Amino acid sequence: MRKTFESILKTAFIMLIASSPAWGENISISQLDTSRLFISSTVDCYVRITDKGGKPLEIKNPGSSISLTQTDESGSKPLKVLETGKNSESSDGITFMLLLDNSGSMYEKTDKDPETERISAAVRAARTFFSRLDQDRDSGGVAVFNRDFSLLAQPGVNLGSINDIFETIEKPTREESYTELYYTIIKAAGEMGKTAGRKAIILLSDGENYPYFKVSGKQHPELGDKSYLPGQAAEALSENEVTLYAVNFSKEKDIPLAEIAVTSGGRVFDASNEEELTGVYENIRKSINEEFRIRVRVPVTFSKAPSVDVNLNNTADDSMSYSPALIFGTGSLSSPLPALILIITGVIILAVLLFLKLEKEAHQAELTQLLSGRGRGRALEKTMLISSQNTVIGGSASADYTITGIPSIRESHATIVRDEKTDSYTLVSSNEVRVNNRAVKKRVLKPGDVINIEGATMVFDAPEKTIVKK
Repeated sequence: MRKTFESILKTAFIMLIASSPAWGENISISQLDTSRLFISSTVDCYVRITDKGGKPLEIKNPGSSISLTQTDESGSKPLKVLETGKNSESSDGITFMLLLDNSGSMYEKTDKDPETERISAAVRAARTFFSRLDQDRDSGGVAVFNRDFSLLAQPGVNLGSINDIFETIEKPTREESYTELYYTIIKAAGEMGKTAGRKAIILLSDGENYPYFKVSGKQHPELGDKSYLPGQAAEALSENEVTLYAVNFSKEKDIPLAEIAVTSGGRVFDASNEEELTGVYENIRKSINEEFRIRVRVPVTFSKAPSVDVNLNNTADDSMSYSPALIFGTGSLSSPLPALILIITGVIILAVLLFLKLEKEAHQAELTQLLSGRGRGRALEKTMLISSQNTVIGGSASADYTITGIPSIRESHATIVRDEKTDSYTLVSSNEVRVNNRAVKKRVLKPGDVINIEGATMVFDAPEKTIVKK
């Protein structure tokens, strides 16, 4: 009887463990996005929650299950959660950059398919991957590397324009058939640093770092006698807030690459043919879409590298550091005094923009983008004359003033409406934008007004007659 009772208790305990979603949970930070830090004192934290086997878990009430704190030299402070949701449910897309190894060994046959070259399998899998992304929200970039780094598509471009880019890949010469792996990561991270939001690099390589100067003894055409180390690649990913997913496409592997990827918030995969590679890409895509994006308000800090700590039901936690980037991307400050000087400098610059006209008096209303700071995006044309009654600003190519590289900018994010009777211009948006650092949805514009839309900063200017007198 006692054995039966013990057996029942044991069975019940096992069932309890199996049915409890909190048992064996893992939480990890994939990326921090600080592109809104200076404007709104907020940081987006992307977290991945899985079971013990690595499968994404459903969290019914993430707001009460997940807590975040910021830790710096002064101690730990709880962070206020402003928004929580999955990447797949957000209107903000994901920027993917695919790095394809184009060294000489990529033209050998795959391990499991003696009829197919690795580069051919890699290109076909890449086409499939980009075709499965959300064509309306997501954006992409492509680069190939060997001795040299060749950017084929700038991160943030429309996915429809990527397909034909693969046709431009050419077999390297013998002199080019090397693998500058860590240099490639550094270059790609710098390119991705120009965008904001969730961003991921997927790097496919069939071997180890094989630097040109170190192996050949000859000066690299661009790097000279310089060879990069794994730590420098990891640092570049951290500075530019990019996650690296590494894919080994042969039995030859670069051992430090795995640590670089994991440190950045990413993972490492193995693939031997096109089918496995396609499966890996799909795994990465789904995994990122299942992440939670948690927007938190962070306190002002002068710490060199404060960290955001995330905790799930007091059973699992993780942390990641970020750079405060208070002014002009400067976060490495040993004392508050230099930071205060920089803040005062920034205020003076804003005052100049707000109260002084541009050097050249405008003869027609115009919009000019200011290209400064991290995560600001790029306008297709820096300065545009406003000649129509409605001028649409957005991320779509059909917008009158198109800004690329910021996934959170909607296709038609804001409109500048001209009133012909008063010859005045009004900025209208269904989403809050900032004019002279104040959140607005509607604002009559004056010459010199500074407009900030999701981190993209531009200045409105017009002749004196467009000033609205109260």
